[in-house]
Amino acid sequence: MGCALSATAATQPGGFVIGEHVFYRGAPQQGWSGRLVFGASGQVVYVTFRGSVAVMFGGGIGRVTVEPLELCRTVPRIPSGFSFDDIMYYGGPAREYSNGDAIQFGQQGSIAGLCCLRGDPPDGGQRLAVLFPGHRMAKALQPALLSSQPPTIPGGYSVGDRVYWCGMNWTFPNGDRLKFGSEGEVAGRSCVGDGLDDRRVAVSFRGNRGAVAMRLPEISSQYPVIPGGYNVGDQVYYAFPNWKSPNGSTLQFGVQGKVIGRSCIGDGKDDERIWVLFPGLSYGCICLEQISLEPPMIPGHYNLGDPVYYCGPSRPVGSSDQLLVFGSLGEVAGRAASGTQLSGQRALADVAVVFPGSLDAVDVRLLEISRGMPVIPGGLSHGDRVFYCGGDRAFGNGDRITFGSRGEVVGRSCQGDGQDDERVAVVLPGNRLASDLRLEECSGKAPPNLLVWLEERLAAAERKAACPTPRRARSRSRGGDSLPGRPSPSSLLALVEPDASPQASRWGDGAGAAEEPTADSSEVVPLSVQTPSRAVQFEGLAVIGGIPAASPSVAGAAAEQTSVITELAIVRRTALAADLGDLAAAAQRAALAQVELGRRSGDLALLAELRRAAEEGAGGGGGDAFLDGSWQQELWSCANSALEEVAMPQVLTSAGSEGDVFGQLAVRDWAKARGFSEIVGQAEELLQSSQLPDSFLQRQMADRLSGSEPESGPEAARVVEQMQLLLNETYTGWGGFGKLTRTRDRPDEKVADHLEVECVVHLRNKESYLNYCIRRQVIACEMPEYSRRDWNVRTSSSASLSSASVSSPSSLSDAGGPGCGASPHSGPTAAQPPSQDFPKSPGEYPLSVLDPSFNEHYLWHGTGPAEARGIAERGFDLGQAGSSRGALFGRGLYFAESCLKADEYVRPDAEGRFPLILCRVTLGHVNYCDAEDPWELRESLRFSCRHSSGEHHSVIGDREKIRQTFREFVIFDAHQAYPEYIVWYRRK
Repeated sequence: MGCALSATAATQPGGFVIGEHVFYRGAPQQGWSGRLVFGASGQVVYVTFRGSVAVMFGGGIGRVTVEPLELCRTVPRIPSGFSFDDIMYYGGPAREYSNGDAIQFGQQGSIAGLCCLRGDPPDGGQRLAVLFPGHRMAKALQPALLSSQPPTIPGGYSVGDRVYWCGMNWTFPNGDRLKFGSEGEVAGRSCVGDGLDDRRVAVSFRGNRGAVAMRLPEISSQYPVIPGGYNVGDQVYYAFPNWKSPNGSTLQFGVQGKVIGRSCIGDGKDDERIWVLFPGLSYGCICLEQISLEPPMIPGHYNLGDPVYYCGPSRPVGSSDQLLVFGSLGEVAGRAASGTQLSGQRALADVAVVFPGSLDAVDVRLLEISRGMPVIPGGLSHGDRVFYCGGDRAFGNGDRITFGSRGEVVGRSCQGDGQDDERVAVVLPGNRLASDLRLEECSGKAPPNLLVWLEERLAAAERKAACPTPRRARSRSRGGDSLPGRPSPSSLLALVEPDASPQASRWGDGAGAAEEPTADSSEVVPLSVQTPSRAVQFEGLAVIGGIPAASPSVAGAAAEQTSVITELAIVRRTALAADLGDLAAAAQRAALAQVELGRRSGDLALLAELRRAAEEGAGGGGGDAFLDGSWQQELWSCANSALEEVAMPQVLTSAGSEGDVFGQLAVRDWAKARGFSEIVGQAEELLQSSQLPDSFLQRQMADRLSGSEPESGPEAARVVEQMQLLLNETYTGWGGFGKLTRTRDRPDEKVADHLEVECVVHLRNKESYLNYCIRRQVIACEMPEYSRRDWNVRTSSSASLSSASVSSPSSLSDAGGPGCGASPHSGPTAAQPPSQDFPKSPGEYPLSVLDPSFNEHYLWHGTGPAEARGIAERGFDLGQAGSSRGALFGRGLYFAESCLKADEYVRPDAEGRFPLILCRVTLGHVNYCDAEDPWELRESLRFSCRHSSGEHHSVIGDREKIRQTFREFVIFDAHQAYPEYIVWYRRK
């Protein structure tokens, strides 16, 4: 037949030569004496001038001439998870072939090989050869058209259902056209293969040549109706401020357009939008409130482009750092958007104005603009500093003004009640917004009675210090309680007495511990002379906009103590503004004396609240920034040091009772660095009594901060297996939709069938772990007895974790790190060393035993690769709270019991792997929230966990109950979570 080529002849397609061993990967065909099927091997006999290759196949098949695309040099594989001869089902629209063959939606066939027709890519492309019963030839089909199970059509549709196109008029490249309301028929599933086919349907429209993939929001089983009563072709006007599109064109206020269809975005708000075509500006999806049938008018008889001056108080512009300042000259850009959010408050605006340096228009009220340069009443000017001479006032947003405060004039009052000429807008220190003050309440000089007022305020604090209430005295005696069943701090404070360390003298003369004041005490503390030996106690101002404690608790006692910080900060700030240095210094010393009281009495709750007050820059997290930078740093440093000194002996005792070798080593290293020799000695005694090998201790001593270094050694596979089980169990939703559960944070992204663990990184960060242990001690002190503890957190109750926690009390694990091994109630203690039968292969039970008594659980946290490595090195950062997808329940750290939920927030690394962090999280006293719309409650929820008057430690947002999605677990203290494992995985 064809002339054979020598082995050295010019290379033909495929480059095959005589004698070469090859494999067949095409559709079945008949050989000389047998049937040639996918995977058969043979030897090249000759190559024809036409490019075909003659191969002598074994197995009785004989010689067969095939195309080069049907051969390969290695054992062939079928992509997309299929195998040769697999049974599959067709999910696309009906097809007819020229030879009379036809395939229908749902028809069953079998995989016969790869499609290897001329024109297909050399690697076989993505098409598969599928053989259907009764067909003479295999059919070339995309994998997206095939499934291993009988296919179903999304949206509950069936083949043949009548549907209508809801979008605007559209023309396809092949000439097919769609008009609003075009009628079609469901032909099958969408088979684009981009991961979004579960949200589309294949539809054949009348008059068009083929089926097209339509998103579910783009079709309707009923003839579509355009919202707002509009019809296609109606003329409308754009009634919102000028808007600049991404392509540089500007949609101007008042421009006329034509309605062309309804919105089909599918975000639940399509009934509030329509498609409008604007001449020269293409089309846009416009909200109903942005258009009108009549030409829109600008309030106040303004016209587009009119110059105006801003008369109101200075305020931020949108989400930027730009400040809109009194007297700024701008240009009218149209009518304002109704219901615009101004400075955190819902208020109606009238006019949209573009100011210099602002890309977008700013919505303002008519009272806030004028055609002429505005004037501030009372002869004052922008930037003048004045003293407030009126009475104390508090506002719903947490702002407050106090007698003697000194602020800055930022504009005129714009309330429109006829008295704006008698008021001036002033920003006072620590407040979010400007306050409208009457002219008689303002003075360029300090009030003459300010000194007397400040002295009286301090005297009131002294009287309260001498006569604490019985409830406060009782709760303070409970304030230093340690974890249940563990020694109280009074038995451990000897380790941190002033004579045990030269650092103890930093707060005073170190002459011994101060006595606890009692209800019968009458001694007055001289605040204005020297640093007192006893802290000032002051009931403080009423909490505005917060959530008060539900009943007396240790947290309430700490709240009463810490509220004085706000009061002292006000006194100090007011005194400094009036050049009363002695009073300012007395207030500062009194605040530091609070720290001394907490340190000497072992009051963890008080010290924790003091540190939080300094972190917030306000009296306990209320948002009032009364502490200036230097004083804030000094108070935080003292409170943090005192908290560590008081808590560390308790942490060491707990680590000993739990068999927590990593915790013992961390405390020892901390004590060495700070010169606390007795704590070092106790830690060394615990470690020696454990009789663990030096090699084991050396591995535990080294911090493991890399977020990318996976486990190694014989137990690595075991850790991966356990994490895979945990992923498998929690890769679902419990609201009724299982793996189909999704939230607005995963709008269009495909949900993977499963997550496959590639490697696990076990973290060891001593600093993060000690901070976590200290926070656990504090929560144990503050936890009310009535607090709920039966939250059924699925991560912690999973079978994989249960199997990880059945180790014997003596088991200690190298891979386990912090908190691994024994139960806190049955494990070794300082007086009872662990037995010697610890596992010879470290890592037998890598997951820690958690303490449910204060709601400690394992939870997932999803993030990006760089962020995961940063968390491994430095721990969590509250400053990044809400930086990824928002903060529905307040600006905190969010965790999930479902890795399906956590997977919504991950991002891949360069290798296509995703990181999930498995964290130990102490929830403490939970503030449960099942509100339909928690957005308005988010500040109150955060307040309940951060403010000294709150009694909660975390929030559980139950969206599983309200929206059938997921529960969210939120904490507002970065030390309440310890990142223990990073699980690197791939989506499958």
